[in-house]
Amino acid sequence: MPTFFELRLAAQALLLYAAACHLAAWRGGGNGVAARGRLALLSGWGAFMTGELVGACWSYGWLGDFWQWNAGFLSSTALLLLMGLGLHLPPRWAARPWLRLVAGAAPGVALNLVVLNHQMGMGS
Repeated sequence: MPTFFELRLAAQALLLYAAACHLAAWRGGGNGVAARGRLALLSGWGAFMTGELVGACWSYGWLGDFWQWNAGFLSSTALLLLMGLGLHLPPRWAARPWLRLVAGAAPGVALNLVVLNHQMGMGS
């Protein structure tokens, strides 16, 4: 089902935009840039989750079973946890600007590296 792959690319674009917004906020872009970064992070999470749901339904129709536990599923789960960290920082951690920067930029960087690794044939 091509929708899974399109949603993965949409999530990648949104998370890269979120990373750019967090980096711009670090350079003094203000709260508006940080808010756009958080919204992009949430939107990227939504696109990623929707893609995973569509992929699970496609897998069920194709193989008669939902996702099997493998390296791809593990990397997806790790990326979802990383996105969740950026959206749910404890208040004490969120008070540190450098930690907000890392937590907001990490999902976009990580997803980009995973996709590039897979596209270059190193992930199989």
